[in-house]
Amino acid sequence: TLFEVIHKTLDEMHLFHEKESTQAQVRNTIKNTLWEALPDCYPNEVISSYTDRVYEYVLTHYSHAESPYGPAKDAYAMAAERD
Repeated sequence: TLFEVIHKTLDEMHLFHEKESTQAQVRNTIKNTLWEALPDCYPNEVISSYTDRVYEYVLTHYSHAESPYGPAKDAYAMAAERD
C-alpha cells in the first residue's frame, strides 16, 4: 500500500523535512507509487493533486523530531493494530 511505501521511505531517512533533497525524494516516492497503483484513466492533474495532498499529510504528520523518523513507526503500528 501507499502507506507502507511511505513508511519504508521514511525509515531510510532522518528528519526528511529538514532538507529539500529528502523532501523531493518523499514527494517523488508518493507520485511514483500513485502512478503505478492508479488506473490509466486518472489524468495527470488528478495524480498531481493526490500527490500534493498525500505529501502535505506526510509532512504534517511525520516531520516531528521526537524520534529519528517522526511518528511514522507509531502510526504504522497503530494502523497495523486496526487491521
